[in-house]
Amino acid sequence: MTYSRVYLIRVYLIRVCLITVAGIYQSIAVSQEAMWERIPNYERTFLCPENEVYSPANVDQVQQIVRNAIQHQKKIMTGTRKFNSQIDAACAGSGQVQIITEHLNKVLEINHSDLTVKAEAGLRLYELNEILRREGLSINMISEGGFFSIGGMLGSDTHGSTMTQPASLSDYVIAMTIVDGFGNIRKITGEALKATRVNLGVLGVVVDATFKVEPLKKVSATIHNGTNDDIIEAITNLPFNNYSVSLAWFPGIKKWTATVYNFVPIDTPGDAVNSQAHLPNWMFKAFRELISVAQAPAIPFATCSFAKIRHSLRAKSYFSENGNIVENPVGYSDQMQYFTCNDSKTCPWEILPIVVGGFSIPIKQLPQWIKDVESIIDENSRPMRRVCLPLNGIYFRFSKSSENFIALNQGHNSVFIDLEYVVNTNGADDNGKKITATKSPKFYAVYQEIEQLSLQKYNARPHWGKNFANAFYNLGKRQYPHWDQFINYKNKVDPHNVFTNPWWDRIKTKGANVRAFTECALDGSCICQKDHHCPDNLSCLPGKWYQKSRVCRSAKTEASEPITITDSQIPYYTKVIKNIIGSEQP
Repeated sequence: MTYSRVYLIRVYLIRVCLITVAGIYQSIAVSQEAMWERIPNYERTFLCPENEVYSPANVDQVQQIVRNAIQHQKKIMTGTRKFNSQIDAACAGSGQVQIITEHLNKVLEINHSDLTVKAEAGLRLYELNEILRREGLSINMISEGGFFSIGGMLGSDTHGSTMTQPASLSDYVIAMTIVDGFGNIRKITGEALKATRVNLGVLGVVVDATFKVEPLKKVSATIHNGTNDDIIEAITNLPFNNYSVSLAWFPGIKKWTATVYNFVPIDTPGDAVNSQAHLPNWMFKAFRELISVAQAPAIPFATCSFAKIRHSLRAKSYFSENGNIVENPVGYSDQMQYFTCNDSKTCPWEILPIVVGGFSIPIKQLPQWIKDVESIIDENSRPMRRVCLPLNGIYFRFSKSSENFIALNQGHNSVFIDLEYVVNTNGADDNGKKITATKSPKFYAVYQEIEQLSLQKYNARPHWGKNFANAFYNLGKRQYPHWDQFINYKNKVDPHNVFTNPWWDRIKTKGANVRAFTECALDGSCICQKDHHCPDNLSCLPGKWYQKSRVCRSAKTEASEPITITDSQIPYYTKVIKNIIGSEQP
């Protein structure tokens, strides 16, 4: 059969029209998905600026969104709803484009012979491991939170704790797909992965990643306890002689407790899960009230009392099976490693505004760091008013070195250190009675002194997904020897700086564009230089022990600080204690 030239031309024109219409339709479909909104963080304590928010469902839609943004000279950042950060690290700048990965949530391929899995960036870790478990596979000890997305974990270098194998999801990546700053789909393998496995979201949109996985494994968990007298021995031995170790040090009460995991045969009986945050609602409420008491500046022993309670809860098994705590827990490695929240999906940070400061240093520096922190605690304590850090104490996890350019453990075996505290707010109790608290957390100056000691004396690397803004000032080659190689790769795949936000701009300019303002030290926007940078009429002074630090503390003599409960406070705190130990407990 033959066709006339006119007929063929008509067919060609029709095809061109259909392709054009399809392209227009796709563009319209993508634009119709956009919403102008402000995305909250996981605690609802921080809101991103109002942005044009897209939730693409496949790589083609991602590519179209990126190309549209480039065409309209918009900047892009990728993240999730309820993102796990206290600041704007995952937020697009005001009026820019925010891509949410919630619909990129599928496992694309499982290869049993090669022991690999390919998964999209929006899939949550617990969802991935549930699928892998059914296939007899797993990814082990890479996080204590199963709610993180794959893309978020690679963006921020989320980690677990083990010295026997990689402790970060990024170190299991063997291939990635991103949409880069040209709007092109880029498949990444080989040496380029050193730049992209930990990427901060500034190289492009991570669409999917391929990981090495392991055969399904079970672990047992045991609890080890000790005091300040033997903590150096513990941190220099336990991590190297066991599969996984997480250690909580409570320096104010001079105690530590560690959870130690080791592999057991897969047929060992036990289906235990990590239940440290799976608590009844009455207990969450009790914790909130306890924290309120503990944070009260006029109650001398409350913080250390709460530290003792937290230590006691960690110093025994917090693993459960069929809803009951078990003393010798055995379970699948993924379910033992990360915790879930209670049946109503209530998590501690939804009740308490918890701030987490995190950083890493070489393990070999940890013994001296501990001695320095002991000195800071002692120097800031006084009779009847010892400094205690009540939530998780100071939390240590451990990792082998990584080759990734900006990994927290790049180039050396590392310890990850977390400091947690609760931000005070002015508000009301459950009955609507107004409660007035200081703006700054109790012993905030001590936290500031420890953080600045770590960042300045030890050149600590701040965790990319934690911390306030001031932890990232002057960050670069001093902490990361391969920093320039990371920047060079960004310039290659995103030369026009499409993937950026104010957080990244501050890092690039070494914090030069940060404006100090009244009470800027309260939310970590600055390290105080003048008194008006501090809240609550505090003064900007050198730390009491590490005097190179600048912290917000009282300029009064220690003897003039109140250490008793006032008459007006007694009824409220009496009620609090009664509620905690009274009828609310089943």
